[in-house]
Amino acid sequence: AIFFIISLFPNQSVVCFFLCVSPSQESIIIVLCDLCLTCIMGHKHGKHQLEEGLRYFNDENHAEAVRTWKRILRRSNSSDDDKFNSLSYLVWSHGEMGKFRDMHAYAFQQLEVAKAAEHRDYLAEAYLNLADSNARLGNFHKGVAYGRFALGSAPGNVSIQARANIVLGDAFLGFSNITSSIEHYDRALKLSMSIEHHEIEFCVNKKFGDIFHLLQDYENAHRFYTRAQHCAEDYGAAWQQKTQTTQSHCRIRLLIREKKLDTAMSLTEVRPSPIPGNS
Repeated sequence: AIFFIISLFPNQSVVCFFLCVSPSQESIIIVLCDLCLTCIMGHKHGKHQLEEGLRYFNDENHAEAVRTWKRILRRSNSSDDDKFNSLSYLVWSHGEMGKFRDMHAYAFQQLEVAKAAEHRDYLAEAYLNLADSNARLGNFHKGVAYGRFALGSAPGNVSIQARANIVLGDAFLGFSNITSSIEHYDRALKLSMSIEHHEIEFCVNKKFGDIFHLLQDYENAHRFYTRAQHCAEDYGAAWQQKTQTTQSHCRIRLLIREKKLDTAMSLTEVRPSPIPGNS
C-alpha cells in the first residue's frame, strides 16, 4: 500500500512523501490523508471568510463583517496566518468606524499571534497598529514608543517603514511638535514614492495639506491637497471614490477659511463618479 507522510511547517505549508507500507497500516493512511485535507480546506475556508467579511464591510454591513472575521478566530483549525489577517481586518474596520478602544484591543491580540508565529513582519504590523490606536486615543507617548518598535522590527519592509513614519508624525503632531511631525511625514513620502505606493502617498500629501492649513499657509495647503488628488486618480476607480469625499471636504474647509464661498459651494455640488459595476 502507498500512503503520505505529512510534515506541517509553521507557515502551514504541507509536504507529503510517498512510502509503501503493509496492509496492517491502512488506518494510518486514512488518518494522515484526513489531516492533510483538513489543513488545506481550513486554509481555503479562512481566505474565503476574509474576503466575505470585506464584501460585507464595503456594503456598509459592518456588524456582519465583524462577525465573519471573528468566526475565524473562534475556529479551532484556523492557521496563525488566518488569525493574524482576520485581526488585521478587525483592527482596520474598528479604526474606520471610530471605535479606537476596540481597535486597540484587537491590536493587542494581533501582537500575541505575531509573537507565537515568530514572524518579523507580523510583529512589526502589530506594533504599528498599537502605535496607531494609541495615537488616535491620545496616548501620544505610547504611540511614539510602539511606532519606534515597528520601525525596528521590520527594517527591510518599506511599506511598514512608511506607515510607521506616518503614525509617528501623527503622534508628534499630538504633542504640537510640528517639526518632528513634518520630518516623519517627509520620510514616509519618500519611502512611498520609492515603491510607488499611491495610497500612502495620498495619505501623506493630505496630512501635509492639513498641517499647512493649520499654519494658514493656504498656497502650500492647496498644493499638497492637489497632489493628494492626483494620487487618488492614479490608484484606481474604487479607491478614488473612497478618497474623493475626504479630499473634497479638506479643500472645502480651506476655501471657506479663504472666504472663497462660491468656489466652496461649487465643490459641494460635485458628486463622486460611480464605481464600474456598482449600481
